[in-house]
Amino acid sequence: AIELSILMPCYNEQDHIAAKIEALKNQLPSNIAYELLIFSDGSDDDTNSILEAYKKDERIEIFIQPTRSGKPKALNFLVSKAKYPILLFSDTRQSLGDHCISLLL
Repeated sequence: AIELSILMPCYNEQDHIAAKIEALKNQLPSNIAYELLIFSDGSDDDTNSILEAYKKDERIEIFIQPTRSGKPKALNFLVSKAKYPILLFSDTRQSLGDHCISLLL
């Protein structure tokens, strides 16, 4: 079985984060074991409260850093938390075409 960790750092993405999460979830085939790891890096808008709604999904793990640490540190942290061997890095505002993840795998 294919196992995929999707790593997504974010900062002040209240206008985009929910749509991005839903788009990723909708792209993933049912036969893929996946986790979505999201690192909110010092967000001071409503990003964190939006992310709270996704904590009940066992495939999504949210990490909230109260102060900015920078994208490289956020990504390194997420890599250290990933449990699956295939890593997909995705920015919040990066759009992936239909079936993109299936084609990559």
